[in-house]
Amino acid sequence: MRRYSLFWIIWGGFVLFLLALGIFMALRSNPASEWQYLPDESTPEAVVHNAYVAASRGDLDRFLSYFDPSVWPQKDLITAVHMVGIDASQLSIGRAEVTGDTARVPVEHVWSAGGGLFGVDFYTQREWVRLKRKGDRWYITTSLPFVAVETRWPVAPRFSP
Repeated sequence: MRRYSLFWIIWGGFVLFLLALGIFMALRSNPASEWQYLPDESTPEAVVHNAYVAASRGDLDRFLSYFDPSVWPQKDLITAVHMVGIDASQLSIGRAEVTGDTARVPVEHVWSAGGGLFGVDFYTQREWVRLKRKGDRWYITTSLPFVAVETRWPVAPRFSP
């Protein structure tokens, strides 16, 4: 009788562990493909958000449409765009600082390292994306952090300071 009870206690603990692990993984995972485009692109934050969605989906034409045309003068030499080593769940797009026709939007990349005896350490890296308003649209004038743009040689983007 005693072994039988011990078996069910161990089995129940194992099942609870698997259930907790499954819930943790489900809450933690947010693949970039699940990121949705925002329909209203009238704010700098929405433009930056949608540029990341396009990059995560590899949608080169839509990705380039968010940049000032002078940034990528040789669009025909660009072959691909993709996120670099991260997914959407690790990015946070902050509130824009707008001054006249220019804006800057903070983008934070949060990632964890290790685990070890005392738990997981989290790190945050903040980058800024600059934009310029032309007419009623916002265009990105700097590089997009954590995104790789593949090109055929020679091509060089012309980012403004």
